[in-house]
Amino acid sequence: MKNNLKQKNEGIFTSSDLDESRFYLSHLFKPHELNILGKEQLLDVKVANTDFDKLSFINMRHGANVEIYPGKLENFFLLQVPVSGTGEVRIDSTKIDCSPEVAYMMSPTFDVEMKFLKNCEHVILKIERNNLESFLERQLQRTLNVPLEFQPAVYIREGKNQELMSMITYISQQLSSPQSTLHHSMIRDQVTSLLMSTLLISLDHNYHTELTQEVSAPKPFYVKKAQEYIHDHAMDPITPEDIAQAACISLRSVFAGFKTYLNTTPMAYLKDIRLQLVHNDLKSRDPSETSVTDLALKYGFTHFGNFAAGYRERFGELPNETLKKITIFS
Repeated sequence: MKNNLKQKNEGIFTSSDLDESRFYLSHLFKPHELNILGKEQLLDVKVANTDFDKLSFINMRHGANVEIYPGKLENFFLLQVPVSGTGEVRIDSTKIDCSPEVAYMMSPTFDVEMKFLKNCEHVILKIERNNLESFLERQLQRTLNVPLEFQPAVYIREGKNQELMSMITYISQQLSSPQSTLHHSMIRDQVTSLLMSTLLISLDHNYHTELTQEVSAPKPFYVKKAQEYIHDHAMDPITPEDIAQAACISLRSVFAGFKTYLNTTPMAYLKDIRLQLVHNDLKSRDPSETSVTDLALKYGFTHFGNFAAGYRERFGELPNETLKKITIFS
């Protein structure tokens, strides 16, 4: 069967056999659970996959009510755009009622569970994690201090998302034709860069503010150096004076640079980095063995009330809610 899968890896796969479909889809994405919900249903899976430089475009349909549990994607991002049908998706602690009006972006670090009703069809953009994060690092001109994570829900008709959705639909359609100019290597490289840029600028994620401000107003070297110092010493008891000394400029210039180019202050920037680190840590912890207070202290928060308020403003929930989030559908 493995030889057959290699031949089908780029092309069309159809099957109504549950075990064969599980095997193929696990090879295309990652090992995961796939189950039919209800009796006397024909699975009728159809998958069309086309590799495109660092991306893959996948059209997929399930002919039955199904539930899918891949867990964390780990090594790739998936943007799934419903073409027809409905379903329910849980990405980390966010539940989404997906439809042709609502797509969803799955980040490698988030736990994922999906339920689709009969004849639900998607256009899927798959991007390897290393490729997208490396591309983002080149745009920011620095290494990422935390993993790239997107807001899961993508409202298709919102202005900032329409261009991206149109681009994905157009490329997916054109790639089905062997005569399309998109198959030319020169054009393919440019389209890949344009698509990843559009995705990073259109969709909300934890580097969006920095990325869009970098595009509109390139930061001077001393601001970048101050940012790097803050990221490298986020768990240390640093002061604005420490940041200014590391950037080799005056304290007044540090505050002016952060206000002009980042619309924040050095210590507010440090707080945001620390909150993100706490958030990442909480999502990987066992609630029975973790103290939110101890984690807050670990990342430099000594006033728990201010920490909890800042965390809720940043992530829309309290720290203990992140720690105790439900990991399966109720």
